[in-house]
Amino acid sequence: MTYKVQVTRSGKWWAISTPGEKAKIHTQARRLDQVAEVAADALALWYADEDGRSVSASDIEVNVQIGKELDRMLARAKKRNDQAERSRDEARGAIREAVRAAREAGMSVRDVGKLLGVSFQRAAVLTRDTAAAS
Repeated sequence: MTYKVQVTRSGKWWAISTPGEKAKIHTQARRLDQVAEVAADALALWYADEDGRSVSASDIEVNVQIGKELDRMLARAKKRNDQAERSRDEARGAIREAVRAAREAGMSVRDVGKLLGVSFQRAAVLTRDTAAAS
């Protein structure tokens, strides 16, 4: 069974409530990554007394409510971060290709590093990574 909890910021704490549940639980967690476990513990105490059921953190669906402006800013930051990650993946592929081609052309690791603008140690790692990826 899935239990839905609403989470809002309250000072330095995350306030947790269960508005849609029969059990109207209110509790708090210091960090967002603790919310599911804390909510599960609170619900388990309620339902253990009522009908003996257990509740685990994997049963908790967390709905964080942080305000429209902050939510918009976080969504934009996540989107940009995802775009940057895709660009980094593309850059890694281009670097692997360049390293492979330069080494096949007989260039030294130091030369490859100089051409890529990295240290020769980093070029050596890229050479090893390129060989392992092949």
